[in-house]
Amino acid sequence: DYTYLKNLLASSNWYEADRETKKVMILMYASEDQDNLKQENLQKFPCEDLQIIDKLWLKYSQGHFGFSIQKRIFITLGGKINYNDYDYEVYCRFGENVGWLVNNCWLANSDLKFSLNAPQGHLPVSPFLPLLRGLRSRTLYFRDFFSRLNNCQL
Repeated sequence: DYTYLKNLLASSNWYEADRETKKVMILMYASEDQDNLKQENLQKFPCEDLQIIDKLWLKYSQGHFGFSIQKRIFITLGGKINYNDYDYEVYCRFGENVGWLVNNCWLANSDLKFSLNAPQGHLPVSPFLPLLRGLRSRTLYFRDFFSRLNNCQL
């Protein structure tokens, strides 16, 4: 049920909508770690649910935020879907474009912008935050996530 997420987005409560997005994605896979969206679950994440979440973000942000926006930015910058290696430069350009990487530093949650003044594709971000630990895990996570979005026709 995405009613709560829809209501948060409709009221432009971007911070809470971001947190709710992470929550509903994690709840798809009840695990002992309720704070992290596990990378291995990405490839089997239901397309219908990804499409619903993305459409809600697109609708209420007037096309400014959403997973499909993030995927488009990644590809525009030269990111490869279903590619067996990762490209650090593309990944950093993506972070800079969506406003997650500023002056070669990945922003902490407290430094993110939860408004339409944020760069296009800045949100949602919460599903990704626990995975932004090591370079290889970050880049592989995004590659896998964008691959899933591609398979779901987002």
